[in-house]
Amino acid sequence: MELAYIWVEKFRNIVEQGFNISSKYIFNYDKERSFLEIRPNEKWIDNFFENPAITNVTAIVGQNASGKTNVLELINYALCEGNTKIAEPFFMVFCGNDRFTLVTYLVQTIKSNLNDNLTYINYDYETYVEAIYCSNIFDGRRHDFGKKVYDISTNTQIQNQYREGIMTKFKKEIQNQILFMKSSEFDFLQKEEGLVTDRLPFNLRPTHVNLTSPNWSYIYTRSKAFDRKMATILDEDYSELTRFCVSFRKKITDNQSSKSIYYLTAFLLYIDFIINEFAPQVGRDFRTEETNKDQELRILKFEEFSKQNDGKNGLRKELDKICLEQLKDARINEIHGVITNDISRYIDAEYPYAIEKAMFLSDLGRFEYYGVEKQHEGTHSNRKIQFRSEYNPEIESFIYRYLRASTGSNLDYAIEWNGISSGHKAFLNLFSRFHSIKNDIKSGSILITLDEGDLYFHPKWQTEYLYKLLEALPKIFNGKEIQLILTTHSPFLISDLTKNNLIFLKKDQNGLCNVIPNEKIEGETFGGNIGELYLDAFFLDGNLISRFAAKKINILATKAVSKIPFKEADFTLLNSIGEDIIKLQIKRLVDDQSSR
Repeated sequence: MELAYIWVEKFRNIVEQGFNISSKYIFNYDKERSFLEIRPNEKWIDNFFENPAITNVTAIVGQNASGKTNVLELINYALCEGNTKIAEPFFMVFCGNDRFTLVTYLVQTIKSNLNDNLTYINYDYETYVEAIYCSNIFDGRRHDFGKKVYDISTNTQIQNQYREGIMTKFKKEIQNQILFMKSSEFDFLQKEEGLVTDRLPFNLRPTHVNLTSPNWSYIYTRSKAFDRKMATILDEDYSELTRFCVSFRKKITDNQSSKSIYYLTAFLLYIDFIINEFAPQVGRDFRTEETNKDQELRILKFEEFSKQNDGKNGLRKELDKICLEQLKDARINEIHGVITNDISRYIDAEYPYAIEKAMFLSDLGRFEYYGVEKQHEGTHSNRKIQFRSEYNPEIESFIYRYLRASTGSNLDYAIEWNGISSGHKAFLNLFSRFHSIKNDIKSGSILITLDEGDLYFHPKWQTEYLYKLLEALPKIFNGKEIQLILTTHSPFLISDLTKNNLIFLKKDQNGLCNVIPNEKIEGETFGGNIGELYLDAFFLDGNLISRFAAKKINILATKAVSKIPFKEADFTLLNSIGEDIIKLQIKRLVDDQSSR
C-alpha cells in the first residue's frame, strides 16, 4: 500500500497544506466544501522506475527553509502514533490496486468524486505501513516517531545525554559498516560503480584504517577512581591500578615489536573489564542511565563480593584473581600472556555476559598479523598511540571482534577509515544503516523517507545517487515493495525525475510553507539543464552565479560601461571568467573604449 496524499491543518510552518505524493493520481482538497477531488494524472508514466519493487519515488524540492524536512517529519509522525504527536486535524490517503483508503484524524466527513473506490477509516494508534527515516544531517533535532518508524538518522545516532551512550552508538555504526562491506549487497554496488562510470571498478572500501588509543590522562582518571573506590572498601591506601597503568605506558611506548597492537589491545580490554564490568559503579553510574539486565548483574556481582567478610576479604580475594599486583612489575609479553590466558579464563568462568571479551582475549594470545604501523600523537599526558594498517580481511575481522568485546566506553580505540572521502563515508553511513535493519522489517511494503541523503556527495556521486538507491534498496530489502520520498538541494536528482514525481515548496512572506502547483514551474525537469533546474526548482530568482563572483563581475562591467581604464589586474580577472558570453560582452565594451 502506497502513501498517495497527506493534508494537515497546522504543523510547524505548514498551515492548511496538502502534498501530492502519488505520481499516478492528482489530489486536491477543498477544506470549505470538505471535498477531496481525485483524478488520474494524464502525464503518469507506467513502469517508469522499471523495477517492480520500487512503487514510486517523490522528491520534495524548493527554497531553503521552506519546510522540506518538516514535511518528511509530518509524514513519519502521522504514520504511527500521530494522534499523540500532531495536535491539529490531518488525513492521509493510501492507494493500492487503484483503490483508496482515507485515514482521518479530527477531520469532519470528507466527500469525494471517487466515493465508490474509497474506504474511510478513523485514525488509530497503529501504523499503516512500516517506515524508515534517514538523514545525514546533524542539526540537533530530536525525533519521537512511533515504534514502527525506524529512525536511522544521524541526529538519533549520536544524541544522548551520556557520552558513553554516544560511544556505544558509534561503535555499532562501525560494526554495521563492516558487516555491510562484507555483504553481497555491497559487492553488487562495488560492481555497479565500475559499470556506471565505464572504468575499472573503484574500491568503495577504505584503503587503510587508523586505531587510536584514548588519552593516557583519561585512562589515569578512570584508574584513580577505581583505586579510590577500592581504598574506601578496604579502608587502606590503594593505588594498584594506577601504578600498573603508569608502568604499562612506559613499556608500550618503548615497545617496537610487531605485536604492539595486541599488547595495547589486551591492556585496553583488561582496563575496560576492571572499570566497566568488574567494578561497574566506578566506570559509570548505571543508575542514571537506562539499564539492562547485564548491567544490573554487573552491579549486583560487585556488591556481592565487596560485602563478603565485611567487604575486605571478599574484595581482596577477587582482586587477587585479576592479577593487578602481579602485572605491574611484569614484562610486556608476560602481561599479554596473563591477560590473554588467566584473565580471559576468569572472565569466561565468572562473567557470562562478557563472553565476547573472554573469547577475543583468548584468541588474541594466538593471533599473528604483520604490517601494522605504530605511531604516536601528542605529548605528555595527552599522548596517544595510533596503529595504521591496510584495510584487509584480517584487520576487518580484528576490528569487528574487538568492538564486540569492548563495552563502548571512552577506553576504546577511536576507529577511522582512511583513503575514502567524506562522500564515501556518507555512502557507507547511508547504505550500512539500511542494511543493519533489513531483518527488522516484517511487512511487505516499506515507506522510506530520506532527508538530503546525498549530503556530502561529490557532484559525480550526486549524478548516480538515485540510480544507486533504485539498484541497491531492492537488493537490501529483498522481496519488499519500496516507496521513496526524498528531499534534496541537488539539481541532479531533479533531472532524474519528471514533474509528476516532484513537490515544489516555497515560503511566503510570513515564512509559511506553500506548495507550488507543478504547472506553474516552467519547462520539464527530466533530463533537464542543470543550470535552469537550479533557477526553477530552488527559486533562485535568476541568480545562477554566486554572490561574490557576481559582485566582482559587476565591478568590471561598470568600469567598462563607464569607460574607466582597465588595469592589468582587471584584464587578468576578465580572462578568468568562465562564462564566455559575459566575458565576450565585457571585452567588447573594453575594445570599443580602446578603439576610440
